[in-house]
Amino acid sequence: MASNKVTLTITIPENVYKKLKETVALGKVSEFVSRVIEESINQKEKQIIREYQKVSRDKKLTEKIKD
Repeated sequence: MASNKVTLTITIPENVYKKLKETVALGKVSEFVSRVIEESINQKEKQIIREYQKVSRDKKLTEKIKD
């Protein structure tokens, strides 16, 4: 399934840009950056889920949050 695309302008340190140019093939930067961002978001979502599960198991903390 194809998804809609948007243009995103970002500012990154020059050393990161140089590493990106050295590492990623010309014409593949958007694909690479998109994949890295998506992986990072997925990891963050999993972390949030784990934290919510941890909190929900802690009855004292759950009661304190309700107050």
